[in-house]
Amino acid sequence: ISILMGKECNSEAQEDRLESVPPETKYFHKAIRAFWIGHNERCHYFTEKIVSGDNGGRHHKRFFMLYYGISAIRTVSSGKTKKKILKQIPPYALQALKEAESYSAWNFRNKARLLEAEIFSFEGNHYKANNCYASAIMTAKSSGFIHEQGLAYELAGAHYAKLGDHRSAWDFFTHAKQCYSNWGSQLKVDCISRQIDSLQTF
Repeated sequence: ISILMGKECNSEAQEDRLESVPPETKYFHKAIRAFWIGHNERCHYFTEKIVSGDNGGRHHKRFFMLYYGISAIRTVSSGKTKKKILKQIPPYALQALKEAESYSAWNFRNKARLLEAEIFSFEGNHYKANNCYASAIMTAKSSGFIHEQGLAYELAGAHYAKLGDHRSAWDFFTHAKQCYSNWGSQLKVDCISRQIDSLQTF
């Protein structure tokens, strides 16, 4: 929490506190932290432990499917690995989210639409990606998940920037910045500001 708020914190003290909790809880916190600060391979490492473990609870595993799928796509897209197994993770994670959505649309619909958008974007199916990003934003807002609404705006902005549509990217990033500001995450606000600055003048 302190990291996301942009506050200074003692990482060694944090690690010491995590050593005293069950492994599943430690993986939970480390995966979330890695995801939101953009450490995709680290996020995948800890999320893999959560998803493949015998403990941790079914709900937590379903919750992490969004991070599991997105971190796999980001890792493959970065070109740092060519492991074929990583490409199998997003469809698997999406299937799990859609199953969870059938039980609780309020909690999981936006997550399923966002991962679906990322998969379509990665595959180059831009029309379907555009629609899924819009749906992810709308459903996250409807559910009151301001951080996931910001994430949907952010990833949509990155998608449009990749397509060279910098005006749309700027719009989405600006909305993401506002969501993250309302969420109280100065770290993410600063991250989005850098992405906005990197856009070419339109």
